[in-house]
Amino acid sequence: MITKKKNKGIHKQAKLLNTILENIPLLIMLINEDLTVQQINKFPSSLLQKKPVKVIGIPTGEVLNCLNALSDPNGCGFSKLCRKCKLRKTILETFKTKKDHNNKESEFTLLNAGKKNSFYILFSTTFINFLTRPMVLLSLQDITKRKKAETILKQSKKEIEDLVSFKSKELLETQKVLDKSKRLSELGTLASTVAHELRNPLCVIQTASYNIRRKCRTNDLTKHLDNIDIKVTESNEIIENILSYAKIKSPRLQVINLNSLIEESLIFAENRFSGNAISITKKIESTKDLSISADKLQLGEIFSNLIENAFQATSGKKQPKLTITTARTNDSRFIATFKDNGCGIDCKNIEQIFEPFFSLKSKGTGLGLTICRELINLHNGDISISSIKNKGTIVTVSLPISPGRLS
Repeated sequence: MITKKKNKGIHKQAKLLNTILENIPLLIMLINEDLTVQQINKFPSSLLQKKPVKVIGIPTGEVLNCLNALSDPNGCGFSKLCRKCKLRKTILETFKTKKDHNNKESEFTLLNAGKKNSFYILFSTTFINFLTRPMVLLSLQDITKRKKAETILKQSKKEIEDLVSFKSKELLETQKVLDKSKRLSELGTLASTVAHELRNPLCVIQTASYNIRRKCRTNDLTKHLDNIDIKVTESNEIIENILSYAKIKSPRLQVINLNSLIEESLIFAENRFSGNAISITKKIESTKDLSISADKLQLGEIFSNLIENAFQATSGKKQPKLTITTARTNDSRFIATFKDNGCGIDCKNIEQIFEPFFSLKSKGTGLGLTICRELINLHNGDISISSIKNKGTIVTVSLPISPGRLS
C-alpha cells in the first residue's frame, strides 16, 4: 500500500528526472517498434522545427524534416534512400538485437526554415522495456559546426603540410644552387689563375716562333711554325673564354639596333669560316627602328657565339643552311631565332647544354653557351634550345626592348 508520504516522494523524484531530461543538451526521443515518436524532451534543438507536443506519433524522419522522408508521399521509410538511412538502420538493429549503439555519425539533408541544409548528427540508441513494451531511447546532437570546423582544420593542416613541403623543396633547391654557385665560383677563380699563368709561356712560344721565322725560311720549318701560330691563337681564345666566364660584368646600356648587330656578327662569322659554303636566309623584321637598350659588346658576343655554333654544326653537311629570324612582339620584346640543319644535339644532352665546361666538341672549353645564358640573364632575357639529333637545332633568344631593373 502506497502511503501519502511515499507518493509525495515518488512525485518529487519524477519531477527531478523530468527536469533533468528537459535540460539535457540533447534531443531525446522514445521510439516504438513502428518507428514513431512516443515521447520527446523539450530542450531547444536546431534539429527540431516542430513543437514537441506536435510530434507524438509521427515517424522519426518526418519529425526531423528529413528531405528523403518528405519527398515520398508515403512518408518516412518508403523512399529508396530511406533504406540506406544510417539512423533508421541503427534503430531497427537495436530493436532486433537489443544492443546499444553509441556515438554514431551521419549526414542528413533537412528542410530547415524552408531551406535545404546539410546537417551532421551524432546519435546513440538504447533498448529499453517501457511498461512491458519494447522501446528505443534515441539521443541526437547537432555536430554540424564541429564537422565544418574539422573540415577547415583538415584543409588548413593539408595546406600547411603542402606549404612546408614546398618550402622544404625550395630550400633544398636553393641550397643546391648555392653549393653549385660556390663550386663554380671556386672553379672560375682557379680557371682565371691558370689562364693568367698560361699566357706567359704562350707569349714566349709566340715570340720564339716569330724570331725563328725571321732567321730561317725553309718550307718545312715554315709549315711547322704556322701550326704553332694556329695553336697559340686557339689557346689564347680558350683563355679569353675562361676569363670572360670568370669576370662577367654588368651590362653598360646604350641604344643599339639589333638587326645591325646581328648583321655584324654574321659578317664576322662568314669571314672566320670562309671555307663553309653555308646557305644563309635572313627573315629580318621590316621595322627600321628595332632598337633596344642593351650592352652592345655583350649582345655581340652572344650573337657571334650562336652563329659560330651553327657554322660549326653544319660543317660537313652537303647543303648546310642557317635561317636567322628577328621580330618584335606585342609585349615589347625582341625575338631572334637561329635555325640550322646541322648535327643536332642528343636529347640526353640537351639539359646539360648550358652547364659550364660541358661540350660535345673536340675543341673548346664548353663555356660558350654558359656565357651566353649569363649575359642574357643580365639583360632580363631568356634563351631556349630545341634540337633533334642529325636534323638540326633551333636557338631562340628573347630580350626586353627596355630591360628595366637589371639582374
